[in-house]
Amino acid sequence: MATVIHVTKTVPVTNDAAEQILSDLDSSLLHDSVANQLERVQRDLRGLPPQRSEEKPPSNGPEDAVYIYISSAYMEDEHVHKVYEQIAHHFSSTRYKPWPKVDSFLKSRPTGAVGCDIGGGNGKYLRYPQVFTIGSDRSENLTSIASERAMVSANDVFRGDGMHTAYCRGRFDFAISIAVVHHFSTPERRIAAVKAVLETLSTHGECLIYVWALEQEKSRRGWHEGMDQDVMVPWVDNHDSGKVVQRRGRLYY
Repeated sequence: MATVIHVTKTVPVTNDAAEQILSDLDSSLLHDSVANQLERVQRDLRGLPPQRSEEKPPSNGPEDAVYIYISSAYMEDEHVHKVYEQIAHHFSSTRYKPWPKVDSFLKSRPTGAVGCDIGGGNGKYLRYPQVFTIGSDRSENLTSIASERAMVSANDVFRGDGMHTAYCRGRFDFAISIAVVHHFSTPERRIAAVKAVLETLSTHGECLIYVWALEQEKSRRGWHEGMDQDVMVPWVDNHDSGKVVQRRGRLYY
């Protein structure tokens, strides 16, 4: 269903540390060159299927870097941010039960621990009375739904981006990022998102990160051997006459 990694912070946060976490999730992730990433972004924006080809020499030109950043941000806005704003209420109605490993992780936190939920969606992980959790999400509609839950559980919620969080660095006993990182569209942006999670932690603080897994051929993600790991995943919005929208994400081993 999902790929998960549990990390204890014992060293300063660096790009290398974030890369290693993503490498643990997917050993092939960091082998994509800038040129390959640019080609994939361009094909996605034109609505073309992924194309497999031999790796091209990386391009370090500033124009390519700027184009990738703009295109990636645009793609995430179109196929992640706007989609979740649109499906927020239907999505929330299907996300009411904690996932077992996340539930176990949160219940194992010591009484009085302070944590953050980055990309917390509808706030379903805020209701753990022995800890205080601050939640954030990029979606205004999901944040509003989470705020209603937070008022009940005395936690706090705000709107924020998963790659550039507003959390104080090095202050939290724990952090969770559940089904978020896979939505970032390039390795560099996924590394930045993982690094943002790690930077919230105090020394020996722990985090739990979940991403979409590959082994879901029978699900809407529909991956099978030979397919590209970057996919568009349909969501049927039953709150909007069954309208189908596409969410972008990366699948991990």
